[in-house]
Amino acid sequence: MPHAKAEDYIKKHHTRMLQDLVDFLSITSISMEIEERNGLYEAAEFLSTHLSAIGMPMVRWIALEDAAPIIYAERHQGSHLPTILIYGHYDVQPPGKLEEWCSPPFAPEIRDQCLYARGASDDKGQLLTHLQALEAVIQTGGELPFNIKFLIEGEEEIGSPGLLALLSRVREARFVDIIDEQGREHTLDLQSDVVAISDTPFLFENQPALCVGTRGLCGIEITVHGPAQDLHSGGYGGLVENPLHALSAMIHSLHNVDGSIAVNGFYDDIAPVPNEVGSLIRQMTPPEDLLLQQLGVPALYGEAGYTPLERIWIRPSLEVNRMYGGDVGAAPRTIIPSVAHATVTVRLALGQNPTHIADILQKHLMSKAPSTVRVHTKLLDECSAWMADVSHVAYAHAVQALAHGFGKEATFIQMGGSIPVLAHFSEYLQAQVVLLGFGLPSDNIHAANENFSLSQREQGLRTLVAYYQTSWPPVEKGSCL
Repeated sequence: MPHAKAEDYIKKHHTRMLQDLVDFLSITSISMEIEERNGLYEAAEFLSTHLSAIGMPMVRWIALEDAAPIIYAERHQGSHLPTILIYGHYDVQPPGKLEEWCSPPFAPEIRDQCLYARGASDDKGQLLTHLQALEAVIQTGGELPFNIKFLIEGEEEIGSPGLLALLSRVREARFVDIIDEQGREHTLDLQSDVVAISDTPFLFENQPALCVGTRGLCGIEITVHGPAQDLHSGGYGGLVENPLHALSAMIHSLHNVDGSIAVNGFYDDIAPVPNEVGSLIRQMTPPEDLLLQQLGVPALYGEAGYTPLERIWIRPSLEVNRMYGGDVGAAPRTIIPSVAHATVTVRLALGQNPTHIADILQKHLMSKAPSTVRVHTKLLDECSAWMADVSHVAYAHAVQALAHGFGKEATFIQMGGSIPVLAHFSEYLQAQVVLLGFGLPSDNIHAANENFSLSQREQGLRTLVAYYQTSWPPVEKGSCL
């Protein structure tokens, strides 16, 4: 069996590899908090050292002004071979409310065969499976029928500004000039046939899946100004518009009663989904009672005429992520607050332009604002929806590897979330993107008690050993879906 040596290596080094992951997860690498900047550099140093140790002969930091380091590594096997570029990120979300965690977010702990820590699934745990699988293949002398490159960033959770700036400078031949951490100039060849990303979940446990589509994203921050300062609600209630009341009415106007979005022109540019994709989604939709049980809600909500999976995979949605004003986190005073805030994000369908959607959303909000307040809006992150070309041989290759790792054939799924860099990899590197994730819906990413199933990790390692040791299979165009 061609993968036996590498899999035996993983079994032999199981304890040490798990400890490496624990050490990686213990690093507080939060890109959203400026005071945690040292943690980003510590995580970048961990990865650089690890990449060199597993057998990547060329490892470099890419230094960009005001950006966390981007790690680039390369192992060239032969000019005649295809190239896989592995993308991942070492930054993590803030932990949120510490009292909601059963164990400290940066003190990894194993419970019920899961490893709990911030970043366990998103994305440190999944990223390290690639390094450890490659270590096993390289250290046991296994054949690598691919050239391997890594591009790992530390700002994914804040929209990847450094990476997007780097990709925008890529020349036509996929070369880019960079400066390393010591101020030396280099030219990197980012040419790749496939960009492999492990930062997505399966739909169900024990059913391997490849994500072949994601929704796009745009966001608006809304600020409503009322009186110049907080006012006594007894002295001025009924005389002055409350910014929270005005903001609530503006937010309420964004949806129709049937759950559709009430912004004029919102649905105009949505591209049709291929019939085979729509049919597959309808077949996979779980029973409604199962969804109600999983979500803990008395009834589902959303755009009429679409199944639950269609609503969260291929249809757009608009959500209020936060809304606040007055005394937040303190004993409430009887006041009319001077200002109110909200953040609204839209998940976009194929064909919708994030800049256009953000523009008509801002115009709608302004049209609904009463004359008794002043309103300001600010554009947040944006990216387009993405769908893979599943007829490409890279997908047959990934399906083959998942079948080896998990013992059953993989299905194709989509994801309601957004990964901003996908369209940029496709545009600037002209590479196929393969979302080869091993997470589960129960991983609690971005929430308290984030975790990564040890079983998923072990089967993910088996999958990636096969992925890196198996050549692309011959496949007829269109035979993957």
